[in-house]
Amino acid sequence: MKEAIISSGELRLRPILMTTVSLIVGSIPLVLGTVASAELRQGVATVFIGGLTSSLFLTLFFIPVIYSIFGSGREWFANRKKK
Repeated sequence: MKEAIISSGELRLRPILMTTVSLIVGSIPLVLGTVASAELRQGVATVFIGGLTSSLFLTLFFIPVIYSIFGSGREWFANRKKK
């Protein structure tokens, strides 16, 4: 299972990073906008960038760790039932 987690992380790292970074860079003009009605757009763009950043870390780090924890827990219960 550990090998599967590592290989899937290596396989999905580049597409996830490219998508997230392109969306964040595309949203920077909204955050830096200085026109009269930019206040609402700045707030929305800030939340959007924060959400993308947090989902990046969740997808790349947190989800694989949780998957490995639940996988080891499942193995532990299976071994416990056999004894």
